[in-house]
Amino acid sequence: MGRFKSAPAPLMQPQPSLEPAVQAFISGAATRFPSGIAPAPKGPPWSAHDPSAIARKGINLRLNDWELAVLRHASEREGCSIQQVLKAILTPGIQTYARTEENSNHGTGTSTGTV
Repeated sequence: MGRFKSAPAPLMQPQPSLEPAVQAFISGAATRFPSGIAPAPKGPPWSAHDPSAIARKGINLRLNDWELAVLRHASEREGCSIQQVLKAILTPGIQTYARTEENSNHGTGTSTGTV
């Protein structure tokens, strides 16, 4: 007989000895929101986030050779990483964009045509 089972293993069932709070957590794990629908954000999409929080997300950015050479030069000249150079360049622009959106249409997603 082969090494692999023909049927998948059954899903784990909550153990009856677990505390009621843990039982409720396990039971609700399959549903992202109790109502099944995410609550609509109030204000712009970024209003739920702290602008001074520690950066924990990354993105990939495609650059041509010229752009990368300029960033490498700036990084060496400033004595910091390329990421730090980009962050210093991008942060003021992101802040300006957010303020403009909040003041013009309350960040509702309506395009201002500025990007």
